[in-house]
Amino acid sequence: MLQKIPLELVTLIASYLDLKPISEFAATCHHCYNAVLPLIWQHLTITDTNELSILDKKFQKNPIWSQRAIQYVHTVSLCRRNCNRIFSCRFAASMFGITSSRSEQQDELSNIQPHEQTGSFGQHILNLFPHVTRLVLDYALALQNFYLVPQPQPTQTILPYTKSFSVVNYESDNAGILYNLLTPFKKIRHLQLQTLPVVSLCDDMDESILTDSDLNTLANLGLNDLTRLELSYLDSTINMNIFINLLKSLPCLRYLQLNWIFPPVKDDYHRLQQLIELHASLYPDKIEKESNILRISFTNRVFISK
Repeated sequence: MLQKIPLELVTLIASYLDLKPISEFAATCHHCYNAVLPLIWQHLTITDTNELSILDKKFQKNPIWSQRAIQYVHTVSLCRRNCNRIFSCRFAASMFGITSSRSEQQDELSNIQPHEQTGSFGQHILNLFPHVTRLVLDYALALQNFYLVPQPQPTQTILPYTKSFSVVNYESDNAGILYNLLTPFKKIRHLQLQTLPVVSLCDDMDESILTDSDLNTLANLGLNDLTRLELSYLDSTINMNIFINLLKSLPCLRYLQLNWIFPPVKDDYHRLQQLIELHASLYPDKIEKESNILRISFTNRVFISK
């Protein structure tokens, strides 16, 4: 019966399932299995760089698995385990029948370096998943997995990756580390920089507010191809000169999203709005209030009309 339903519709049905039911659903027939493949591979989430190396070894042993990953993976996240889609050896075994013995797993882990350069990790992803369009890095996990030093290292290799890049849970005022984390990805067209989330207004929010040093770092990176920038969270007191430098450093910017926990006073916001119009030709398009967050989007009206 299911084989008579269009594949796209079966994929839509499966998209409402969690990981364990998805694997069981895929095991019912070849039609369901093929429908589930794009869901499983579209967003691949790993919790450390070791898992990427293990995947690489699996791909070398199974060309069919590798081909499917190349075809379907579009987002790769290095994030914590509260993400929706998590790669694991157990899940891979239940989904694709690819298993390792205990001794093989120990050998795999023993041959993996615990830390690597950010650029090497990025190149590894591009080699495995050439169609990836979005990379997401959790700042805390990046510190655990990469060689990141507080001093800027401008001599890093620049990757040919031109799509979307997100840094989440960033601890503000770590400008040198932020510079080294982003340097290999200077050719990106979309950047999202999001600090630690604020659970309560009673929390210490120093690490959740982007500093002047953070904004200066973005201005000094040379993100000449960037068209979309999303920043969370800005200080209510805005250094206009630093913001001007940031805007001038982004000649291709067409979309800017700014988020505040404590919004600026009315006069400061109007000054900021005028600066954004003058130096980036961007105009307020949408203002949203969500919980305690004020979100304002600025867009290029000519760009939208096209």
